[in-house]
Amino acid sequence: MKNLQLYESYGPRYPQERIELLEEAQEKLGEVIGLVEEALKGSSHQRHAESYILSHLNNWLDSGNRFDIGIQQYIDKFKEEQEETKGEDEEYE
Repeated sequence: MKNLQLYESYGPRYPQERIELLEEAQEKLGEVIGLVEEALKGSSHQRHAESYILSHLNNWLDSGNRFDIGIQQYIDKFKEEQEETKGEDEEYE
């Protein structure tokens, strides 16, 4: 129980745990985007949603803007950290 409390207080301990959570969030956000698109398709609200809601949600999934960051960029950063750590661990073996 204590470990669970620490996890909830400080978040995941390992980069792989963070990656898995972000991938799950990315998948769920993709589902949300699909539902919003489906719900508003052909309505008078479609263009507004595409411009102001869906574009932002898609940007959160994977930012194509070098000045911004999306979930995919966080995943990439944690994977880089994981590779760097793996290399450091091998040096000490």
